[in-house]
Formats: sequence, structure tokens, C-alpha cells
Amino acid sequence: MTPNQTRQTHLIRLLLITPDPETPLATAFDADRLFHSFVRQTITRDDLQEFRPDVVVIASSEEQRLSEVFQSLKSMSWAPSFITVGDIHVTDLRSLISYPRAHTLPTDAAPMEVVSLALRVKMEAALEPQTDTNGQCWAVTGAVGGAGASLIAIEIAYQLMKRTKNAPSVCLIDLNFEDGSLATYLDLSPGLDVSVMCAAPERIDASLLDAFVSEHESGLKLLAAPRGARFKAKISPDVILRLLEISCEMYDYIVVDIPRWRQPWTEALAQGADKFLVVSELTVPALRAARNLCADLEVISRNVLEPTIILNRMAKRMFGHSISVDKAETALGRKALASVSSDWDAAQAAVNMGMPISMANPGAKMAKDITGIIDKLSGTAKAKKEKEAA
Repeated sequence: MTPNQTRQTHLIRLLLITPDPETPLATAFDADRLFHSFVRQTITRDDLQEFRPDVVVIASSEEQRLSEVFQSLKSMSWAPSFITVGDIHVTDLRSLISYPRAHTLPTDAAPMEVVSLALRVKMEAALEPQTDTNGQCWAVTGAVGGAGASLIAIEIAYQLMKRTKNAPSVCLIDLNFEDGSLATYLDLSPGLDVSVMCAAPERIDASLLDAFVSEHESGLKLLAAPRGARFKAKISPDVILRLLEISCEMYDYIVVDIPRWRQPWTEALAQGADKFLVVSELTVPALRAARNLCADLEVISRNVLEPTIILNRMAKRMFGHSISVDKAETALGRKALASVSSDWDAAQAAVNMGMPISMANPGAKMAKDITGIIDKLSGTAKAKKEKEAA
């Protein structure tokens, strides 16, 4: 594909450096509909400026003078991710060590393994902390089923939307295609057409997602598909990563309700999410599950992620065999960020009315607890304390 061909706005721009333009790796990228690829034998500053690649894949042992390439990137407004396949020149290797977006694969890596990594690193870049163009991604999951993660996700999204006069744009995304409940809790019809996205992942753009959005009376946006296992089998990681990437471009915040069991795309989301909340009940099985889940998330994110634990359904008084926060943290092996009060009446009113908690019951203790959680996550809690101290 030549640089003069029409550039498709939402495709991943990839620059492949290889001595053989007919290599199976080049064929694999050319066949994948999510990529707009260019092949060169060497990398130059002019190529970077003209192609503006999202990802550069180097499958060549020839010296590429990467130190000069990285130096030139400092004067540009963006920085691509780099993937090296096999042995590269020793001088280039020294330069790659200090480059923050560098990834390596062995010589025998299959072409599809390289393609998958390119998709993942692009996703990681798209979900990096908020910039002028990208929104923040807050992921929420339950340690066990019924922990209340979905209701908390809804309330977080609603409060984020209401925090300032210039209400930030917020979208809830339900990635639990098996038994997600966001649409049900908000009394909305799920509009996300999974079959359309899976048939043509490259067509996923802002206009398509906007057509799939369900809007709540509060102004909160929702992307959710009809429940059912028949959809889950059709959904590839490419589709999920594309969905999240474009959503981050469209909204100031996306709050993603994800299943607790690992998916092919969990690793990329764990590495790219700005916040990752694990909601646990105060029971021994739930706390053990939360501990294991957090450990797994840290492993698959290569310790990039620090999961945040929320203890849900905290009783006002502790009787008998109730578990205190101290005991819970001992079982978890780590500190919990905060707890949410047990208030069945407020929770039941919210789901029965199809509203976020604070919309159905503005004075609910649950809602106030979640306000405190958002303050801590966004750093405003510390700012408030400093202001009060002054």
C-alpha cells in the first residue's frame, strides 16, 4: 500500500520495516482490515512525518539508526509504538531500551502473534491517561457474581457526568455479553449491534457507535448489547479494542463494566485503563476471590496496573460474625480504597425506577460513599483536605 492511497481515518496506521516486502508478515497486516500498512526497508524521518504511523514494526537485522529516529520524534506531536521481531542491530537495541513504547518478539513469532501485539499496543496507547483528545477509561468488575459492581458503575458514571457545570461527556459500556445488566438497571433497550461490528471491525467509528448508543433520561449514554451467549462466541478482541479506542475519542469518560472471568482482551484493558475497580462483598469467599483477581490482574498487566478494591455492603453495625474493614484488608493482603454502605432500600429503589442511586434518592448514604470514592480516584479528596486545612 502506498502513501498516496486514500487514508482511512480510523484504521491503525502501521509502518513495517523489512527487507522483503512479500514476507508473510506483510501479507498478514495487509489482510487485516483494521490496519492501513506501509512497507519500507529502512525507517526515515520523512517516512514518519508522511505516514504518521501508530505502530512501527521492525523485522530487520539491518541498522535503522533508531537513536536518530527517537531524537527526531521529540519535535513531533505524537510518538508511535515500536515492535521488534527477531534480532536487531546492537546499536538500535541500546536505543530501544530507553524508549517507553518498545516491545520485542522472538524470531520465530508467528505473523498473527505480531498482528495481535500491534493491536494491543495501539489499544494501550489509546487508553493512556487523559489528554486533550482522549478520555479516561474507568473499568469496574465484581470479585464474585452479585457483588454490586454494575450498580456502582452506573452511579460512578452518573456522578462523573454531574460533577461540573460543564458536564463532561460520559458513556457506560457493558462488556458482559453473557449476562450484563446495565441496560436492565437503567430500563433502556440495548442498542449495540454486535453482528455489525464483528462483520466489519474497520467500520467501527464515531458515527456507528453513536447510532448504537442508548440515552438515559439523565443524559447518561449507554453502549450495551442484548444479553445472550450466542453473541459472545462471535466477538473477537479486535472488535472490543476498536470499540474502546473510538469510545475514548468520543467521550471525556468511559465507565466499562467487565466480566470477572478473563477474556482475550482483558490484558490490554488492564494495561490501558486509567482506573480499575474490583468490587467485593464482605464475605470470606468474596474477599478471597478479590485477592486472587487482583493478583491475576497485576500479572497480566505486567505490574502496570494497581487494582482498586471497593468493599460493598458495609453494615452500619458489626454483630456476630460480621467482617470489619481491618479483617477484610488482612484477608485481601492489601488496603481497600473505600467501602460502600449497605442500603438495600436505596439500591432497590434505583433499579426499580431505572435510575442511578443518587437520582432516585439524592440523600442515600450509598451515593455519598461513591462520591467519596470518585474524589479519591480523581485526586479531589486530597485537594479538599488541603483547602480545609488552609
